Amino acid sequence: MSDWIRSQWDYFVITPPAETPISVTEAKAFMRIDFDTDDTLIGNLIEAAVECGQSITRLVFIKTEFRTFRNGFGEVRSFTAGGELPLVLRKSPFIATTLFTYKDADNVVVTLIKDTDYFEEIVADYSNSRVQSIIIEFEAGFENAAAVPQDIKTALLQHVTFLYENRGDCDCACDDKSAASSGAMAIYQKRRILEI
Repeated sequence: MSDWIRSQWDYFVITPPAETPISVTEAKAFMRIDFDTDDTLIGNLIEAAVECGQSITRLVFIKTEFRTFRNGFGEVRSFTAGGELPLVLRKSPFIATTLFTYKDADNVVVTLIKDTDYFEEIVADYSNSRVQSIIIEFEAGFENAAAVPQDIKTALLQHVTFLYENRGDCDCACDDKSAASSGAMAIYQKRRILEI
């Protein structure tokens, strides 16, 4: 499919996170496991818990570079007084835009320069850009595992422990049930970014 006709709400990962918010070693210490035979399983459960936690909270736990596409230069919404809204990149915490381009009327790719052609502002955990483009690449997430808030790490540890202790007993690796049963849901909900 052409990049120019993709959904304007899809986010494609360009550069995945370099690490996970919690390590296998941290999870094993939390669960009081002193053998190595389940390390791969625990690593997979960490990935499942991170995916679930990010889905519930709408946060990016570790810095990730994304690409998204927009179809025009303004979202028209009938309920807004001005009619057009700024572009909103719905990944948080927002770090920076790394590329901002569009195709002009002559089908030539134009690269926009931050603070010259557009500016960014962080509003309600997301970035708003005053000029929309067709291709935007940006980074979002906490800078590294050390920067991830401790309550999120605790929720992930609780979630991984539940998944580990109930492996084979449920098919709930990445859903609200496992998060709720583990006690992680209370923390995920506290951190959840509400859609306005």
